[in-house]
Amino acid sequence: MVSIRYDCQHKNDSMTDCCRGTILTESYILTTADCIDSLPSDISLVDVTIVAGIHHRFKSDQIIRQVDRIIIHPNWKNDRNSQKHNIALLHLSTSLDFTIDKYITRICRSKGFSLLKDVLQYPSNSTRLLVMEWDRTKERPDTIAFMSLQQYEVSLVDNNDPICQGLVYHVEQQFCTRFYHNTKGLF
Repeated sequence: MVSIRYDCQHKNDSMTDCCRGTILTESYILTTADCIDSLPSDISLVDVTIVAGIHHRFKSDQIIRQVDRIIIHPNWKNDRNSQKHNIALLHLSTSLDFTIDKYITRICRSKGFSLLKDVLQYPSNSTRLLVMEWDRTKERPDTIAFMSLQQYEVSLVDNNDPICQGLVYHVEQQFCTRFYHNTKGLF
């Protein structure tokens, strides 16, 4: 996971943690289109960076890379009710080196995942998935300053399950999950 940073709060601070991304390869980061779509028009790509290799937000030896190209899904429309095609790729000006830090690694995927038929196949119910996010500080749970990277295990739930009612609008592009504590969430 990487932190994507630019001046998203319009405070002249290009190091603001705006959203997250997933490392696909040494040069590409996967993120949401709504993360990048909100870039102010006066921001240059030089001011968009990713920070990799951080387990704790204020780790001193962060690996920072500039973004030199943004590719947003061509059918993305910034519609908060739909979120359809909400995906983007960021190309890095300098590749990441996976050998210098154990926290810098690409997303895990099965060996058959490179085949188009496997990519397009919807995961089966009860498939175990991992979700990562920045944990809010206990002292100030309302803050946007996240401190430590957390990993959670969830399982895929059938879209017709009662806990998924009203959460999934596009069954081809969204799925419902359950934490092992039987709470619900949409990913």
